[in-house]
Amino acid sequence: MCYDHITSHLTKSRIGELLERNNMTYDELAKLTDASSATLQAMQDGRYDPPLSVAHKLAAALKVPVEKLFDDEDGRIFDR
Repeated sequence: MCYDHITSHLTKSRIGELLERNNMTYDELAKLTDASSATLQAMQDGRYDPPLSVAHKLAAALKVPVEKLFDDEDGRIFDR
């Protein structure tokens, strides 16, 4: 599956949901992904779409496939 088109569909609430599910804070995720907490907050708020390399680090740290961080083309969340 090609993910090049997905980065413009960042879901505002998905990162927070996944953090909660993994009992993790923004600071902990930031350390695992070499991203700042401010960058992660911007992603959460939909103000920043990460490059795929960062998306893959986020997915690995949050223990989900990368596509679960994003909306699909119909605006639905993958496998809530």
